[in-house]
Amino acid sequence: DLRRFLLEPKTAYYVLQALTKAGLARDEVSAALIYIYYQAGEAQNILRYAIHKEIAQAEEESTLFREDSALAALWQWYVRLVGLPYLWKTCAETIYDIAVVSGQIASRNGVQNQSMLQAKSYEVDKRRLSQQTADEYFVNILHLKLA
Repeated sequence: DLRRFLLEPKTAYYVLQALTKAGLARDEVSAALIYIYYQAGEAQNILRYAIHKEIAQAEEESTLFREDSALAALWQWYVRLVGLPYLWKTCAETIYDIAVVSGQIASRNGVQNQSMLQAKSYEVDKRRLSQQTADEYFVNILHLKLA
């Protein structure tokens, strides 16, 4: 029955709260908890519990699901764990093609050592782009439409 207690959604939620108050990084604790509970088939239950707690503790609607909440941290890692294999399967080839095309364009323009692994933004959300990279928005949209 210790196993059942440890797999209770509220146990995970309070462990997350206690460990982050003790000084451990919420991101790391959330990642570990989601991985453990995902393997036990209980990750969705933790998320449901965290959603209910966040709604119950919200002072007003505008504070719901904020980036700095326990729920947001748990959700972020759950989405990565569940969504990454899907994204890899569906998008990897297209992203590779975009990187190859970008490398070919860069080499034609005289840019040396253009690598697919080099950090490059393919952001298409205008709100997330700075003024300096606003021109990249149009290039990124073009890459997606051509792919």
